[in-house]
Amino acid sequence: VWAWATMRHEPSSQVLAALERRMLACVDDFKPQELANTVWAWATMRHRLSADALAALERRMLACVDDFKPQHLSNTVMAVAMLMNDIEGDKITIDQNILDRLLRRLEHAAQLRSLDVIDYRQIFLAHHLLSDRFKPSATLLDQAREAWAQQFASVSSSSRSFLNKEVAACLDRLSIAYDVEALTEDGMHRIDMLVRGRTDDGGERLLAIKCDGRARFMRASDGTYRIDGSTYARNCDLRKLGLDVLCVAWHEWTMLTKDERDAYFIRELQERGIV
Repeated sequence: VWAWATMRHEPSSQVLAALERRMLACVDDFKPQELANTVWAWATMRHRLSADALAALERRMLACVDDFKPQHLSNTVMAVAMLMNDIEGDKITIDQNILDRLLRRLEHAAQLRSLDVIDYRQIFLAHHLLSDRFKPSATLLDQAREAWAQQFASVSSSSRSFLNKEVAACLDRLSIAYDVEALTEDGMHRIDMLVRGRTDDGGERLLAIKCDGRARFMRASDGTYRIDGSTYARNCDLRKLGLDVLCVAWHEWTMLTKDERDAYFIRELQERGIV
């Protein structure tokens, strides 16, 4: 299942069901890395685990969390946060004892200086998504916040993707004003393009445009695409901040001609009340 998720491929429902059955048969033999990889893969695919599968993963996490390496800890807590924030259908709940024990192990790893910048960023995002259910100490939270902010410290035009530049060129052709690489007020997200409009009562309407490449999607066996777990969580968070979100998907954008791209944006902006 980890290999499928890494390949950005979403198998058929029959294959996923078979993988879940096999996991149930051998989960009690999972080593920490196998467990962390499995939880991450299910979360990335946004797979709705059965109650039995979720209970088995919880049981195994409690049994071997003390053997987790720092990377296993941060990957697992981030995956759990993604699982719990996929709000399509019934929300998934995780045993609070698991989150508490993961956090204790992460606090210990931080004291030993064995966490890297990615670990700290995942801790910060997990805290943001899980709120009071995952509350690091003030010291660890400050370290995690600093690591998160570092990724937004510098932005150059050369680092922007080809898709990003093409979308900007389209907005320029249409004389649509926008802010580039705008940070949200809470500092959690950098928006590729922020377009401002007005509501009927004179208020401000904000549209966050995200240019999403192939790493943001899972491709199904039938050739269709859907956003992965981290992108879904990102979009939900942006909407909680009061932003409308327009995801420009690379696999759709590349199929459009120049005129079709212009027409696409005119339609999207009109429907969202921006122009």
